[in-house]
Amino acid sequence: MAKSINIYIDIDGVLTTKFSNSSKQHSGLQFDSVCVENLKQLITDLRNIFEIIVIIIISDWRYNFSRNELEYIFCTVYKLKGYIDRLDVTEKMYNREFEIKQHMESQNDSDIIVILDDMNLKDDNLTKYHLRTREEDGIRAFDDVKSCILRIIQKQIGL
Repeated sequence: MAKSINIYIDIDGVLTTKFSNSSKQHSGLQFDSVCVENLKQLITDLRNIFEIIVIIIISDWRYNFSRNELEYIFCTVYKLKGYIDRLDVTEKMYNREFEIKQHMESQNDSDIIVILDDMNLKDDNLTKYHLRTREEDGIRAFDDVKSCILRIIQKQIGL
């Protein structure tokens, strides 16, 4: 069993989609319930491979919400607390790709990395970890998303 996976996750285009409405529980759009359930199922499936699952928020939501507010949204509103071991947020700098790389450098080299984002990443050091989602439907297509993530993981562990 591999030790740890770091899942870098954007919100818009991954968890909020064209199916999202304004939230009554927090400012902004409500997370798409299908995407939230798919994320929970994905994490449950990854538990068979990893001891530790960390979600790292890379979304622009970091500019509108504090770390504590994001933790409340993820862990309490959308009930992800029991699924993940830790929630982290990348530092706010000037460029998302730079922020992700900076965060990755501070982590254990043996950690497996997956990036879920609808943005087109250009850095070759990141694209090998990246699953580019579609803004319209995020991670609604569970089987396709899971298959792509497993391929990203397999490349890192040499299968």
